[in-house]
Amino acid sequence: MKKITVNENGRLLTFLKTHFSPKFSTRDLHFSLDHNRCRVNGKIERFASSSLKKGEVVSFFPVKPPQFSLDPPRVLFEDSHLLLYNKPPGISSPDLAKKLGFLLVHRLDRDTTGLFLLAKTPQAQERLQDLFRQRRCVKEYVAFVEGTPTSTGLFKGKMEIASRREGAVKWKVTSSPKGLFSQTSWESLESKKNTSLLLCRPLTGRTHQIRVHLSHIGHPILGDVDYGKKDPPPRFFRPHLHAYSLLFPHPFTQENLSIQTPPPEDFLENITSLGYRYSFT
Repeated sequence: MKKITVNENGRLLTFLKTHFSPKFSTRDLHFSLDHNRCRVNGKIERFASSSLKKGEVVSFFPVKPPQFSLDPPRVLFEDSHLLLYNKPPGISSPDLAKKLGFLLVHRLDRDTTGLFLLAKTPQAQERLQDLFRQRRCVKEYVAFVEGTPTSTGLFKGKMEIASRREGAVKWKVTSSPKGLFSQTSWESLESKKNTSLLLCRPLTGRTHQIRVHLSHIGHPILGDVDYGKKDPPPRFFRPHLHAYSLLFPHPFTQENLSIQTPPPEDFLENITSLGYRYSFT
């Protein structure tokens, strides 16, 4: 991250172009802004058109949009029916399926990383989606959260839409009889400095379920500006939620497939910086 003091009034994008071009293109700068990588006087700023005043301090950590390929280490399992892909942050599930040229089976949030299952044929897609509906796919996520929850736990509750804004939907826990039933279990892997590393298992498949449940019990995911603090710690540019493990029967051979993949580098760097020693290998 680079900190720069503003010398004259102006627009944020103009300022960033002056200090970070040509190494980073305008597209790169917009992508970085969209992904919470810019702070002005310590507060996240996403809008390229925002005004800067002399004396303000801009902290910026630019990145380029992720690249997608069908080569290892991204491809974790592949046969003629399906593909398990290690999803990077910064792209929606439908967009990733389209880029890779396969069929969508389930969804991960845009900034959630990890195991992402795709089908190669309509028949495989139908069978895999049936497995999810029948809850025969066991999913486990690693979440890095605020505070220290109980060593194990189970949250049950109903969810409903809290707000819609510019195409983005936020959810909340509700007592309304019209709410959608949801439940998530967790196990604490390690705790340090008022943070915890949790292994979460969603027992239902509601949108944003783990994020909403953990926020509701007072332990929001670090970096989650939608359900947690609006100004997370530096270098927490996205929710630290990773699809770690998937266990399911192959839709054609019935062989039990069990695949795991460790969190990405930025996730591991942040937990290591706080003294965590948990190993995902």
